Amino acid sequence: MLAAVVDALVTRENADQSFSYVDTHCSPGTFSLIGTDGWKKGIGGFFNKDWKLADHPYFEIERRAYELGKYLGSWMIVKELLRSHGLRGDLRLFDISDAVAEALKDEAG
Repeated sequence: MLAAVVDALVTRENADQSFSYVDTHCSPGTFSLIGTDGWKKGIGGFFNKDWKLADHPYFEIERRAYELGKYLGSWMIVKELLRSHGLRGDLRLFDISDAVAEALKDEAG
């Protein structure tokens, strides 16, 4: 849903060229799929399927990450959607973990 709403907002004919996104429990943004197989029952079930939403930007973004052995969290999907529309956006990212919060300073860019 998040990807659909963001994509609709940034592709509107009268879309504002600025975009702000706030995530209060954002996580690191990327998760490794290597050495795990739980994702096969989740996002993995959607890949290589011929279905109506297969070309939605969300799945295109996750498919590219999947090819690198990664799964993207919500804020990273928003960042990639903005990038695909030539927008940078104002991402305000917060997490309750000090380690994650510190890592976000570099990753959010």
